[in-house]
Amino acid sequence: PEVIADGVDGLLVDDGNAEELGEAIRGLLADPDLRDRLSDAGRRKASETYSHERFAERLDTILDDLGRQRRRGPA
Repeated sequence: PEVIADGVDGLLVDDGNAEELGEAIRGLLADPDLRDRLSDAGRRKASETYSHERFAERLDTILDDLGRQRRRGPA
């Protein structure tokens, strides 16, 4: 649930609920439009959120923040 928006870029099912998982899979098999829409949205979200470039940007921000904190000294 922290990564997937149910029905937007994936489907969420309750942990350990095999029946619910089966229903979700059957739904995807029966609805190619839904399958394509979720697949496209998931791929787009992954490339925008978890790309190497995005990771590098976040790491730079963290390192910059740490550098500023070090220069200010202990709180």
